[in-house]
Amino acid sequence: MVGNSRHLAAGDSDCRLPDGQHLAFLQLQRRSIPFATAFSSHRHLRSFFCGYLVLLPARVVCYRSNLYVLGGVLAIALGISPQGEPAASHVQGSLTNFMSSNIKSASLTHAEPASGFYRVAIVGAGSLKGKEVAEVLDERNFPSSDVKLLDDDESLGQLETVKDEVTFIQKVRAEQFEHVDFTFFASDSDCTRKNWKRVEKSGSAIVDLSGALEDEPGAVIRAPWVERQLGQTFTPELQPGPAVVAHPIAVALALLLVRIHAVSPVRRAVTTVFEPASEHGQKGMDELHEQTVNLLSFQQLPKKIFDVQVAFNMVARYGEQSATKLSSVTDRIVKHYRKIVGERAPVPSVLTLQAPIFHGHAFSLNVQFEDRADVAQVSRALAGEHVSLIGSSEEAPNNVNAAGQGDILVSVTPDSSDPNSVWIWAASDNLRVAASTAVEAAEGMATARPRGQIQ
Repeated sequence: MVGNSRHLAAGDSDCRLPDGQHLAFLQLQRRSIPFATAFSSHRHLRSFFCGYLVLLPARVVCYRSNLYVLGGVLAIALGISPQGEPAASHVQGSLTNFMSSNIKSASLTHAEPASGFYRVAIVGAGSLKGKEVAEVLDERNFPSSDVKLLDDDESLGQLETVKDEVTFIQKVRAEQFEHVDFTFFASDSDCTRKNWKRVEKSGSAIVDLSGALEDEPGAVIRAPWVERQLGQTFTPELQPGPAVVAHPIAVALALLLVRIHAVSPVRRAVTTVFEPASEHGQKGMDELHEQTVNLLSFQQLPKKIFDVQVAFNMVARYGEQSATKLSSVTDRIVKHYRKIVGERAPVPSVLTLQAPIFHGHAFSLNVQFEDRADVAQVSRALAGEHVSLIGSSEEAPNNVNAAGQGDILVSVTPDSSDPNSVWIWAASDNLRVAASTAVEAAEGMATARPRGQIQ
């Protein structure tokens, strides 16, 4: 939705939020910007107007003529507020009614799937991973005629763009999964466990980015990048179990070590992983953001997610009351690595640290060989699909230049203390790697699924 600030504020110069009322944002690495907790209570109207950088309270939206709506979707939900009637209540009521209505707009859903195309649902569409999945589906031209965006109440009514069309995030309900071919769970673990059985019962194939289903019978840890590198052929089933997306660091480590080991046998590998806040979703990012702001203003730190100070700090374990344990992240990385690599490369020793960064994994990897290490040979072995080698004259891999990239950025240097070892420094976009893995897994499963037919 694009608004013209001159028209939106016409006749009421106080409609715009005064400069400084909204909290300064610190996230510059990616597109997502956490809003201040003091922002408008009308969550359906929290919009970021990119061209004008105007944050608007709900009462600004007074007349439809002052809004320009992409795809003509918002006009379905918004009626013209009569003069004298509070616009905010009218708008919010219209949105709520629209989201719960059984009336389907042609621009949002399709009565029948187009020939040769699938129906897709993204659960957790308002999450960081959910948005990335939608973007990758579009970029890879996944053959879909209808993409349903589903989430809980926090994101209900939020506007998103899917394949150049604007659509709403809708509430997760059982009937939403009828005739859906592929369901991506980008939600938190609780939401996945709550809904996956009814999705399976509906006949939809399941791709799990939450990790909640990896121990379920029939679940398979998938990493298509590594599967191709190993020459493995995925055999799709007509009624497959959940495809669980491998941890993005497990994918990166596996791809690098499999390539190196194929050229020069690896004796031992040790890695230190720097975990970003976005691995804990928007709540993790918000807590890092709030801690940063509160530290600078000498206020108490929120610790609901990490239960420890992570802003301006590096930690090897979270507090006792944290939502998850950092050690469990390490265990999951190693578990997924073993699953996707098998005996084709040594299992590295892994240390995971929580870094004060919002997005992107970074990791150091020390690789030890039986004989003298050849940096040039290792570099040649690493080069290939999904790995971008960074020369010494270029900017070193980091979270910022890896953002939005589909490749793992890698630099190789000799180990000054051991001639038989090399150091690898790498960075990758954790969200992009996970979303790419998920979509490519679905593409592989699609070969066994009839196209253009109601399942």
